[in-house]
Amino acid sequence: MISVIIHHSGERDEFLEEALESVLNQSGRRHLKEVIVIENNKLQKKQKAPRKYDSIIIKHIKLKHYIEPSYRLTLAGLKHAREKYVAYLADDDVWDENHIKRSVESLSLRNDVVASFGATIIFMNNGRYWVKPEDSFARHFACNDTKGNKMFFSKEDIITGSLLGPIFHYSTLVAKKDTIYKAVDSIRCGNPFDTDRVIPLAIAKNGLIVADNRLGALIRRHAAQESARIYSSGEGQKWWDSTTTQLLESAKRESINLRITFAERMRIKNISLSDLYNEVNSMGQVRRLINEGILVKPKHTFEAKKETQPKNLIKRLVAYRIDRKIIRPIEQFVKKARNYIKNKV
Repeated sequence: MISVIIHHSGERDEFLEEALESVLNQSGRRHLKEVIVIENNKLQKKQKAPRKYDSIIIKHIKLKHYIEPSYRLTLAGLKHAREKYVAYLADDDVWDENHIKRSVESLSLRNDVVASFGATIIFMNNGRYWVKPEDSFARHFACNDTKGNKMFFSKEDIITGSLLGPIFHYSTLVAKKDTIYKAVDSIRCGNPFDTDRVIPLAIAKNGLIVADNRLGALIRRHAAQESARIYSSGEGQKWWDSTTTQLLESAKRESINLRITFAERMRIKNISLSDLYNEVNSMGQVRRLINEGILVKPKHTFEAKKETQPKNLIKRLVAYRIDRKIIRPIEQFVKKARNYIKNKV
């Protein structure tokens, strides 16, 4: 059984209800036992009483002191989980209805699998709505072991992909409670900006990580704002660089020759250095890898490719919103009406 942990900042109550709804509407709901909402906010709100939805208990835990988003916040949530497995969700994210079902499948594929992640779609509104797969390039670049929709990542794969950018999102993590606790407790930096790279690296020391490459496991609400915070913040750049250094040191300790690894991946996947420049457009990572001697310095500069909106994903997002706002309410109304008429008859 699974404990779901939702980190609630206290500033987005309307999003929290949508996050909870996405949990309770899971096709694999029978695997869920409890939902723990960690009330981590600076506002003095009274702790809500526990409630029950079918067989799922929903508990609100008010932290005594505000904790910056980091590994410490993860540990705070783990202390209240009672089930063997835990799943994470941020209050401004929502799950695809099949996320838990797919995660359970992933965790049962091999004995050495210790954690599962889902694929993600970013939903941003910066003057206009658009969507794109999150970090799918780095994820596919890193992975050499696939089975259908499942992708298997070793420690070397995690290091390789994470040097290009985050390859997993924290809100799709499902793993054994003991595995996460052991991994996160070993982290010795309070990184508030880069948990999506720090935590998978710690988990990968315990075994394989599986990712489902089907999009729709997560729709992010504040990706644009979060990215802007990291990209424009000097402190964010500091922590990002710190994680990159951590990844490089881990590779050195594991005797992983990153120059050979990157060269082989680029050859096998037919990826050029200009592709890396076009696809990995974050935090100067390609330049850092060139400076570290992992990538060969180009003979000429590359002009970054302009991003375009993937139309198929836009259609999917529109269909999702229509389903949630129009079709589902109508179906629920019709169901209630039928039950009412049946009871009257």
